[in-house]
Amino acid sequence: MVSCDKIPFLNKQPSQPEQPTFIATKSGTPLNPFALQRLAKQTVVEIVSESYLTGGNKYEPKGSGVIIGRKDSTYYVLTANHISDFDDGLSVFIRSEKPGEAGEVQPLKFIKRYPREDLAVVAFASLTDYEVAVVGEASQLDDNNQVYVAGWPGSENRQGFQFTPARVTNPRAGDNLNYQPTEPGEDVYKGMSGGAVLNEAGQLVGIHVGLTRVGGDGDGVLISTFLRMVSPEVDEVLVMGNTESQTVANADNVTPSQTEDAESYYDRAGEHRERGEYGQAIADLNQAIQLNPKDADAYTRRGTVYFLQGEYEKALADLNQAIQLNPKNADAYGKRGLFYLIQDEYEKAITDFNQAIQLNPKDADIYSQRGVAYRVQGKYEKALADYSQAIQLNPKDAVAYTGRGRVYFIQDENEKALADFNQAIQLNPKNFDAYINRGGVYLIQDKYEKALADYSQAIRLNPKDADAHYKRGSVYLIQDEYEKAIADYSEAIQLNPKDASSYIKRGTAYGIQGKYEKALADYSEAIRLNPKDADSYNGRGLTYRIQGKYEKALADYSEAIRLNPKDADSYNGRGLTYRIQGKYEKAFADYSEAIRLNPKDADSYNGRGRVYLIQDENEKALADFNQAIRLNPKYVNAYTRRGALYFIDDEYEKAIADFNQAIQLDPKLASAYFLRGMTYKANRNIEKAISDFEKAANLHKQQGDQEKYQDSLDKLEELRGN
Repeated sequence: MVSCDKIPFLNKQPSQPEQPTFIATKSGTPLNPFALQRLAKQTVVEIVSESYLTGGNKYEPKGSGVIIGRKDSTYYVLTANHISDFDDGLSVFIRSEKPGEAGEVQPLKFIKRYPREDLAVVAFASLTDYEVAVVGEASQLDDNNQVYVAGWPGSENRQGFQFTPARVTNPRAGDNLNYQPTEPGEDVYKGMSGGAVLNEAGQLVGIHVGLTRVGGDGDGVLISTFLRMVSPEVDEVLVMGNTESQTVANADNVTPSQTEDAESYYDRAGEHRERGEYGQAIADLNQAIQLNPKDADAYTRRGTVYFLQGEYEKALADLNQAIQLNPKNADAYGKRGLFYLIQDEYEKAITDFNQAIQLNPKDADIYSQRGVAYRVQGKYEKALADYSQAIQLNPKDAVAYTGRGRVYFIQDENEKALADFNQAIQLNPKNFDAYINRGGVYLIQDKYEKALADYSQAIRLNPKDADAHYKRGSVYLIQDEYEKAIADYSEAIQLNPKDASSYIKRGTAYGIQGKYEKALADYSEAIRLNPKDADSYNGRGLTYRIQGKYEKALADYSEAIRLNPKDADSYNGRGLTYRIQGKYEKAFADYSEAIRLNPKDADSYNGRGRVYLIQDENEKALADFNQAIRLNPKYVNAYTRRGALYFIDDEYEKAIADFNQAIQLDPKLASAYFLRGMTYKANRNIEKAISDFEKAANLHKQQGDQEKYQDSLDKLEELRGN
């Protein structure tokens, strides 16, 4: 099952509905501030120009604007005329509420300027569905009436959306409207020019254009001023307020106050979810659905929270209901697809992702999610296409770069994978998955220090991730840092006591250290956790063989072969055990099968060569030793065995060359000094022979091999006696 902890998409905001969630049309029916702010943020847009400042943001804020109408794919925006003296070079910037997405930027075209009134109408084209503001009746405003000023400040200390409560101080100052902020610390700021002035019902009653004077009241142009001059082209797309009623989309028999309360519960639930307060989020969403049972977004959000809680059946039921209420709800299809993805139902997931993409082809997250499904299915080209499309839609999507990098890594395109992981980390320096996967690339490339650095950074980002400790431990094991490896494997086991692989690796480290009982305990625990894991039996079989418990070793190797008949290592291990027991025919058969399964296994050629050597089939033995060295030019044991063969055949120079190579690769290999000493003795180079036997004796003594130490002393006594 794909872990939901690894999927960042669960925190996506719902897609904007095709129609306004509610349309306030009665000036005397106030909405609560939560609903008003949400409505304002949906209808007030940023107006920007391209920035040419080195090292700065790509766009320079110029002002704000209000979406006042739509015809087909053309949106009309009312703004302040003074935000730009030029008709070219401006764009609308509609920010996305989805994490990791910047939003949509489209060029603006000036339709009509009204310089005296400081108003202008601009237009942009988009296939995305955006809310349209409802035009209200400004004549009903009186002194001290509540209004709200909304816009996008461009000043450095007021980034983001600003929603300022205010009271009317002069409802009809000629063509204008004046107001004063009412909450301490909240004001109207540079960049909000062109933004909305809304009444308590959420209707547009003015356009903010600045201040009456420095430090004075806010100044807005009455919407009635604009309506006296509006062109027919724009007039026909305006949504005018209705003093008779208030319509709530998709909510039959739901009163305005119910809609308002439902919106409040919905918004507050989102805040609870962001803080991880899932129980409180569910409680609020239950209230929202009770008040407005046809709100598809509320079902989608509750389904998401249920999913985060692990209440999978409830999550699926809510997502199904959301789709039934609104079959064009792309977000619900996306969330349900993600549900199926994490449940390993990949075809169902892909079907839902396809539907979500059809409804909203510009949602980068859905392409990334479908890419995950294709990758898990092994459909790598389709996965690459989806990740690349996600990146094209959102070049700052670190998740998509990480996903594409994983596919490249699977395809052995390591440089491409590395480039994608680098980009993902640059975009998001806290991207745990990117560090883990880049560490894997470095490990394959034998860049162990870089791999360690990445795994260590991943652990700093998430100290409780068992896999990160396991991977770092594996690098330490390769570097012969056994205590550090054991520490990491032990931490991985503590974090995930049911992971057999960490026991296997720790058992390997203990075995190398000669701590055989600890190694056996770890391998046995791994077998208990996963009785079908051939690697556990292989490791335990090796430990039994080292301890001289050959029958137990054979039993474990045979079980490993039964579980995985294509594992060359198991045949090689059993063949070595048979050779030690003197069962050469069985050893020969196992080595040959290992070679058939893995023709690039140098160990098996070396093992079979030793059997040939024992059976006096020297030419066959020489061929196998040669092949082992071709496959692994640093194979010390193969050089030693081939040197011994050359010694038997009286080819002393070749023998000495092989022993020299073995000693160069492993200066503490006592047997190589002993055999070279024997060769020098046979070649009557007594001085060099004595030197080698002395070296062999010292090494055997240091290594605690008393028998071979005595053999070396006997040879020295023999030579010195002569």
